[in-house]
Amino acid sequence: VKYVKHPISLARKCLELLPHALIVGEPAMRLAEALGLEVYRNHITSQEVLKRRDKAIREALKQGLQKYYDQIFREAAKIWHDTIGVIAVDAENNVAAGASTSGIPAKFPGRVGDSAIAGAGFYADNRYGAAICTGLGELAIRSSAAARAVFLLSRGYSAQEAAELVINDVAELIQYEGGQFKLGIVVASRNNIGAAALNWKEFKPIYWLEKMQKPEELKPSLVKT
Repeated sequence: VKYVKHPISLARKCLELLPHALIVGEPAMRLAEALGLEVYRNHITSQEVLKRRDKAIREALKQGLQKYYDQIFREAAKIWHDTIGVIAVDAENNVAAGASTSGIPAKFPGRVGDSAIAGAGFYADNRYGAAICTGLGELAIRSSAAARAVFLLSRGYSAQEAAELVINDVAELIQYEGGQFKLGIVVASRNNIGAAALNWKEFKPIYWLEKMQKPEELKPSLVKT
């Protein structure tokens, strides 16, 4: 969905009001407007961002289609950092999770990333806990990363163990294919703060408990891949 100021609010409305799992494209924007959510149809991306994006595209197109996307992913890691994932646990241990992102730059029209896919970029199960992901969305989708982490919670693994196992599993998949990746995951069970694992240093999750004056950084486990 484009230009909705708070897309997670729109997703929640869909969850509460509709029987559908996904609403996409222009109908999603019309739904947001009908529900009174803020929509910016005349949104203009800053010229500096456009210049950097166009430069990345031009350079990458010279290398062929596969190399083009490899280059896009590398450039995106340098200059686009805008995925937001949130896990909330209330006083009664009800669990919720949400994710929002603009995706990768120069994506093919129609591309859907993991932030919109339950089980990939986010997942919550009131019985066990929740997980959210950041990094290369295609890998989170292929591996069902968030759902897999919550499944591990259901089998008695701690949040830390679940987070590390997911990253290690994705690493095995990518190494088998001879590639590289960046992926981070935050996992929280119903009864504790949670844990995070990643395979690159830039990812800095935070947590905020009821009695804390301000949020603090959740030290993630760096998984060597």
